[in-house]
Amino acid sequence: MSLVIKAGLRDFGQTNWCVFRVRPPLLLIAGRPYNSGFDENISIVEGTLCVANQLPEFGGEERFAASSEKLFALLTNLDAMTATIPDLVSSEKVDERTMKCVVRPGFSFLRGTMKLVMKLGDVNPPESAQMTVEAQGIGVAMTIHSQLKISPEGEGSRLDWTAKVDQLKGLISAVSPGLIKAAADQVIRHAWSQVRTQLGE
Repeated sequence: MSLVIKAGLRDFGQTNWCVFRVRPPLLLIAGRPYNSGFDENISIVEGTLCVANQLPEFGGEERFAASSEKLFALLTNLDAMTATIPDLVSSEKVDERTMKCVVRPGFSFLRGTMKLVMKLGDVNPPESAQMTVEAQGIGVAMTIHSQLKISPEGEGSRLDWTAKVDQLKGLISAVSPGLIKAAADQVIRHAWSQVRTQLGE
């Protein structure tokens, strides 16, 4: 018996896809044996061998004409934040710190609907806040932790933010980091645009 395996192998920051046939239990990845019990970077999902990429991180700064207090109030208002989510299908507020959403992403590597759970973490008005987003879809699961820091700047405010994918499971773990970053950048640009619209800027 043999398996046909499709694997994404990292090579100088790029992901190269190859298809090869092997006979279990021995798999050779990049010239070394693969042990399913000990290699955390490699997994087999629905017959496809997935080589995990480095978990992506994002960050940046944004400047707003609104005050720190007004900006903080908007960014920690889960009802208002649903308007910044692209491809939103539905949303349900669980409590003041938790929101459930369903989205239908239009990316080539992420099809069908995904269920999101947005949870506010530690908040320190009007200076900082933390949020966790858990996403699940068909063969896909991820967890994203974000931190927001707001400071006065002139008559407006400055926002420094970071977002880190702490967990990435399923077939998406083998997707090129470049594709994930491009998709995330698109979502982030849309979100900040909607924030500015709600602030009247």
